[in-house]
Amino acid sequence: MEEQKTLTIEERLKTIENLRLLYNTKEELHNFVGINPNNNNSLARKGGNDQFLKRAIYHELAFEALERTGMQIDEVLDDYEEINSLFDCHLKKNKSKAQYEFNVKMCETLCAVCIYNKPIADIEEPEIQEVCKKAFDEENGIINADIAMLILLLLGIIPHKGQNGDVKDIVGDCGKLYNFFRKLPYEEERMLIKEPPRLDLLKQIIENKDESICRLDLIRLCREVIFNLKTISSSEDFKDVTKWMEDNMLYPQMDGYWLSDNHKAGDGDAWFIEERCDAYVFTHFAKDKKKESFAASIYFEADSLKMYISHPKNIKELIEKKQFNREYMMYLSIDMDNIDTPDLITISPFMLKKNWFNINKLRRVTDEGEIEYLKRTTANYTDKFADDDYSFTISVAAITHRYVYVEDDEKECTYKVPVELYPKIEDCNIDDIIGIIKLKDKRYIGFQNLNLYIDVTSKKDCDESEIIIVENKNIILE
Repeated sequence: MEEQKTLTIEERLKTIENLRLLYNTKEELHNFVGINPNNNNSLARKGGNDQFLKRAIYHELAFEALERTGMQIDEVLDDYEEINSLFDCHLKKNKSKAQYEFNVKMCETLCAVCIYNKPIADIEEPEIQEVCKKAFDEENGIINADIAMLILLLLGIIPHKGQNGDVKDIVGDCGKLYNFFRKLPYEEERMLIKEPPRLDLLKQIIENKDESICRLDLIRLCREVIFNLKTISSSEDFKDVTKWMEDNMLYPQMDGYWLSDNHKAGDGDAWFIEERCDAYVFTHFAKDKKKESFAASIYFEADSLKMYISHPKNIKELIEKKQFNREYMMYLSIDMDNIDTPDLITISPFMLKKNWFNINKLRRVTDEGEIEYLKRTTANYTDKFADDDYSFTISVAAITHRYVYVEDDEKECTYKVPVELYPKIEDCNIDDIIGIIKLKDKRYIGFQNLNLYIDVTSKKDCDESEIIIVENKNIILE
């Protein structure tokens, strides 16, 4: 690939203006930087030869981009320049329906090649094949270009280099991107979730008619959806993201009783939070004398706190159907009055909002008399999802080049999982989340990072899965 030229400060300012990257109209941008809208002036000419002023303006725009989206504007502009340079001959100015449909097909094929590793040789259209060869190094499995930027250009959501003009319908552009991903031919048998969760963020913008977004937001969201798709379609990528989440986990001291902002004295409605293994369990004691428990993980993302929460039915679906169910998972934004030992937690939806976890605030119960009262009154609540209740015990005992040894204290045995038969576990290490899952009358070895669950309920199940059972007293590592 040819070395890319370094853009001058004037070229960067001109591209920001032409792209309407941060502001949807030229007038809004000019108001921000102090250009008189009545003058026929441009951002790149602001200040004449005063390079210090131009750098100051660029610095302010770069800071706003970072604050708003977490993106480095230098990288975005370099990627835009590179895409236009590499694919200029394929970015047709023709706006006919036939050309648009061809561009959509090109985008779909790009996703099939870069996400699902579709062989480029199987592509029939020469032009689409050429684009895919430029974008993807098939021999090394490396993506050579910003696929999100290329898709947005091909769909006409952002203008080609040299074009400019105010954004006429940013919510409509968001809808165009959303519909593209909704109709994308997914390889569902490979996917851990039937549809990428990040797509929900585009849906929210459309439903809320949020005109405050800009093209930089769409670039970020398109990148996130593509990354999301790649992650849920590959066990290796899924493992990497799971590991990233583990590395960014937060474990504040939250054990105890909590009351929601809907609580009224004596109504029997309360929450109990308990830290278990690698996560938390949020148990809701409802007014109808039933309880339900949700697994939750708290982590940092882009310098803000997020919480992933899972419905009791999710683990059963995952084990039985080998997929997460979008209906049983939520992502929330949270805020705490103290990040180590909070007494107040504020919660708001982030992605995949559902009505089964619908609270805005939780306040810790600190009064000993009230704690004793809650213990007493909630002791006999019945489990609303008893058939879906499960326990998970981390119990990996050892890992060798031939076997992963998983101990089951209750059965007083250890299961030897052969690496040769389960190649996905070859790169497991002792710190991975591996253990025994008990789900009603069933028992599984769970490799949570890999989304792999092996039935070891009976000796017959173990024999069918070629899992070796050894009494704990007779363990010899091989």
